[in-house]
Amino acid sequence: VEFLTVLPEAAADPKIAVARRRRHAVTRKLVTVAGEVYKLLVHLRTSGAGVRRERLLRCFLSWLRLSSTALAHTDTPDVRGLTPEQQLKAVDELMAVCDPLVREATEELFHTRGDCLEVAVDVTVELVRFLTGDTRGAGDGDERYGGYGGGYADQGSEGALVRQAASIVRLAPLLERLGPRLATAAAAEDEDAA
Repeated sequence: VEFLTVLPEAAADPKIAVARRRRHAVTRKLVTVAGEVYKLLVHLRTSGAGVRRERLLRCFLSWLRLSSTALAHTDTPDVRGLTPEQQLKAVDELMAVCDPLVREATEELFHTRGDCLEVAVDVTVELVRFLTGDTRGAGDGDERYGGYGGGYADQGSEGALVRQAASIVRLAPLLERLGPRLATAAAAEDEDAA
């Protein structure tokens, strides 16, 4: 799991001296196998293999960042030429595979003393970015995750608008559940709890 966690991070790390073309090729290959990695992580989670939740969620986060950035950019080979409906279908398929991991991360948001809270917050934020097409956190413009840079990818395009509208539907249950907790933290002016 540790190797799988650092693999997409190392492949995208601009501090590692690799030719840009080679970095793009490796990133494209990782994007094509991401679905299998998600399936393996779900299997490890459900099989009782003894892998700590925090490690599984950190690995999931690493690959979700890679997928988020790749899907948000239409110059990614797996996304180029896809209609907005096909992009949405790709997101839906990925979310179906990752559902146990997403549920695990969002459940950790309700445990204030768990060892997974920080990574659960990171996964949830990345999930929002993934669903909306916002990649500012996955790269921040520094060529990480395949050299794509950060920002809203094609934010005015039909594909981005479809993804963003669909994300509201997917995130509404979580937001409803977090609402009272956030309101309590805001009323108490507790920034750490919020």
